Amino acid sequence: LQFSGGGRVGIVDIGWGGNMQASLKSILEGEAVAEGLKGWYLGLWSRNARLERAEMEGLLFDTDETDLRAWSGLVPLLELFCSGTHAGVVGYERRSDGTVGAVLAPAESWKGQQDWGIQIVQDSMAAAAERLLEEGAVLERESVRVLMQDFGTDPGEEEVRVLADWPCQSEQNRSSSRVFVPRLG
Repeated sequence: LQFSGGGRVGIVDIGWGGNMQASLKSILEGEAVAEGLKGWYLGLWSRNARLERAEMEGLLFDTDETDLRAWSGLVPLLELFCSGTHAGVVGYERRSDGTVGAVLAPAESWKGQQDWGIQIVQDSMAAAAERLLEEGAVLERESVRVLMQDFGTDPGEEEVRVLADWPCQSEQNRSSSRVFVPRLG
């Protein structure tokens, strides 16, 4: 790995424990950039023991909070909002041209999400982010936390109708899925 321009390097990721950051830091061990490597995550359920407290921060929730239970049901939604447009990554391989690239799960493992309408969600999220940028909006951390918790704990009727049938992927590498909220009766 090479970092140009000097200065500090950071990781921005969805979360949940800083393992990628710890691995990158160990790869860069002995290089100056490794010492200033900081991670910002949507949330942290745990903290990798190889990282110091000051090296990582959960933006919506963090292990320092007294009650993480309020966020436990929101993790699948956060992953939905941040999901890729492809099947899950199951590994990495060196290609014939010398580059390293992701190995994706079979495309059919992603079919349930595609059929459900994940592309519409992703396009909507991108459009919302672009509009916020165009308007110069600054979102306060606490306002976003409250909005997400309200959405997760007290969704409107239409939100429930749309999200109930979402085929939530139950593994980080998207190797399996289940219906997010099974129908009653």
